[in-house]
Amino acid sequence: MDPASKGSAIQALRQLALRLGSLSPIQTKQLALLGMALGAAYSLREAVERGYTDKTGPRDLVAYRDYLRSRALVFACPDWNASSLDVSEYFLNSAILRIAVLSELLDKYAGTRRDLARSIRREANRFKHELTSLSTHRTVTLSDTIRTLEQLVELIEDIC
Repeated sequence: MDPASKGSAIQALRQLALRLGSLSPIQTKQLALLGMALGAAYSLREAVERGYTDKTGPRDLVAYRDYLRSRALVFACPDWNASSLDVSEYFLNSAILRIAVLSELLDKYAGTRRDLARSIRREANRFKHELTSLSTHRTVTLSDTIRTLEQLVELIEDIC
């Protein structure tokens, strides 16, 4: 990710965090929505801070296999250091799953079926149902996930 894009992504996520921090939920369900949104924002911020870049086209399977093997070996070390790993994609995956859940929970809370996170939900469903989903190309971008979270936060602001 180029520095300008990284800076604008971090700024957008900081603004989301400030908006979420200004809310005063009073119900358990509202707190759950706020927590899920904040977790998604945190995961996105970690992905950006750790250098996530969108990948286009099919994944090089040999390189991906080697990447996974090297991660496994680092995890096996007794003195491993998580900050030295390229785990940015892990954080993006976490954000995708959280945003998909948040969208469903918001619809359930409001008694609607807006499905504002359709592309994100489809990506999350690929994780759950397609055996090769994590070893092939992505269907959403980092910008897609941030933009979708911004839309969902607007709904939370209306609720809280």
